[in-house]
Amino acid sequence: MDVTHAPTMKVAREVADDYLNAYYEAIKAGKTRHQIDGVQPEVLQAILAHALMSQRMLVSFNSIGQMNCRLIPGDASVVSFAKDDYFNLAQHVPMERLPDMLDALNKRVACHLGLSASPSPRLFEESDVSDLTIPQTLLHPLKAKVVGFHEEENEYSFQVEYPDPTVCPNCGVCGEVVRFGKKQVKFRDLPLHGRWVTLWLIRRRFVCRACNTTFSPALPEMAENNRMTQRLAEYIIKAAVGRTNSDVGREVGVNESIIRALFQSHYEAQKHRYTPSAPRVLGIDELYLQRTYRCVLTNIEEETIIDLLESRTKPQVTAYLSRLKDRKDIEIVCMDMWNPYREVAKALMPQAAIVVDKFHIQRMANEVMEKIRRGIKAGLSQHRRRALKGDRKLMLMRERDLTPMSQMVVETWTNQFPELGAAYRLKEEFMNIWLLTDEVDAREEYQRWQSSLTPEQRPQWAPLTTAMSNWEAEIFAYFGDGQRQTNAFTESINRQMKDLNRVTRSMSFEMFRAKMLFSVDHKMKRKEKPRRESPFEIGYGVPTEADLARLAPTMLDMGVPIGKLLERFLEPPINITPPPSEAG
Repeated sequence: MDVTHAPTMKVAREVADDYLNAYYEAIKAGKTRHQIDGVQPEVLQAILAHALMSQRMLVSFNSIGQMNCRLIPGDASVVSFAKDDYFNLAQHVPMERLPDMLDALNKRVACHLGLSASPSPRLFEESDVSDLTIPQTLLHPLKAKVVGFHEEENEYSFQVEYPDPTVCPNCGVCGEVVRFGKKQVKFRDLPLHGRWVTLWLIRRRFVCRACNTTFSPALPEMAENNRMTQRLAEYIIKAAVGRTNSDVGREVGVNESIIRALFQSHYEAQKHRYTPSAPRVLGIDELYLQRTYRCVLTNIEEETIIDLLESRTKPQVTAYLSRLKDRKDIEIVCMDMWNPYREVAKALMPQAAIVVDKFHIQRMANEVMEKIRRGIKAGLSQHRRRALKGDRKLMLMRERDLTPMSQMVVETWTNQFPELGAAYRLKEEFMNIWLLTDEVDAREEYQRWQSSLTPEQRPQWAPLTTAMSNWEAEIFAYFGDGQRQTNAFTESINRQMKDLNRVTRSMSFEMFRAKMLFSVDHKMKRKEKPRRESPFEIGYGVPTEADLARLAPTMLDMGVPIGKLLERFLEPPINITPPPSEAG
């Protein structure tokens, strides 16, 4: 079970429910009180952690009493997870509430076990967790020792210090390192209980008496350039996906400019390492973002975003795709009817079949029918105009998807207005072409449909027939073997990016692209290197490093999985009320 990103409460309940039954059976089998009390302290902590869990890790006394508490046996892997999770949960539980919570937990478990007779055994004692209720625990798993603690209405302040080094990093001599001055440095950490957290680190310098070198020990848990802990920096990068920098800054107590600089440095480090692999099916579409059309490149089969380009112009798209790794492996390019895309695909990927997304051409049929409907609506009374407008979506739906009642509504309008009825039938017949499976049949059916247009109808349907004529090869390529591809996945990405754009309206394009591409782990795929075995090779001897490197599989970067991006984007922010003072 992967518990890294799963909701904490859900995972703990699943683990506890699976393992508690064994403990109950042990009690029924006549285990003694000594054996019951002999459970490891980590297990007791795990039980308490499970009792304290809630969706936001902020619980009340009553909710604790109502929870179905479970006891986990001493399976090493489960205990290890539960112990670590307990420490994380302890950060969100006010220390003064622990005794009350323990009492409620004791009563609940004792009642469940049928041990409610007086005197009730106390399965958990406050001493079991007393060492975890001090301020030191609130900073777990930081290795810094808490030497001072101050609590304010909107902020926790910790004075912390790291252990003195014993070995000189310059000469390697042990036991000759002595203190040589100190200063206090302010760092931000993850917020607790809706309050900002400040770490006042006693930063010491040391001198080695063996080589007379002075030094300050490295701080691997701190992002020193940003004056915050590494875990806070990682949290900020993740939180900034679906929220503004100012919002994240107010939550953690850091200035917006620092949030922006932190994400920018993360973006610069990532973009130089990002070398996406060419997909088998490439999707090309545009997105109207910040008053400019942007080009969106996707891997349709893997459902990932490859990249977001600043514009959809031919030079920009050409420059990017010419650098795409292994573009000769692209077999299908799915696009809308934007001619520069077609020209680039033919020039750079001549081996690929170009397929126009069927939804773009089908949308044109709906637009013609809509234009006719609006023309009829203009001559109706106000009441009937509203009724016809209200039934608009029914007419845009496929006839096969309508309920019997909806079919009656559509037939009422089409019988009353023959022009609308003719447009509706033409729209449905055109849509039915894409239900065919053979290209020859599809071409014949389109010719039959086109010849059925009356002279009065031809001007109305001219935009559609013109597009079919200009893009005939690419449109009917959809019916080729293995080429029934659409840009529906790309269109869904565009909708989500528009939502994100509303949240981050004032953001630059580069920052928006960074949040889309480098906020979640990319989807990686293993590609085995083909190797032709020689019949004269005998597999005796130890392989060299060169042999191993040659045989090692290559990891291909398939892009950003849209599922993970949406999870991060839709993840609700933690409710934190910032103090009235300015974030620093």
